[in-house]
Amino acid sequence: MATQGVPTLNAFDTETAGLIANWTLDANVDAPTVLYLNSEYWYPNGYTYTVSVDGTDAPTTAYTVDATDKQRLAIQFTEPSYDQKTVSVTVTAKQ
Repeated sequence: MATQGVPTLNAFDTETAGLIANWTLDANVDAPTVLYLNSEYWYPNGYTYTVSVDGTDAPTTAYTVDATDKQRLAIQFTEPSYDQKTVSVTVTAKQ
């Protein structure tokens, strides 16, 4: 839907409802990456997510999350030292 940088991967598994989204972070973009999650069809029991930068779990102090809309997950990095690094978000459906 929107990306705080340049998207590099968006993969969805229709068997598991697993989603992987990667992008190269542009810390100058003052807007979040927004992922659309169809909670009615794919995530009726909710979901969990992980956020990593260059393959390492990102500290929660480096970004903000807005999941108040059940259909959208918005993640905005506020830590400028991650500029131009690869961000990965993995979403997993709860059973």
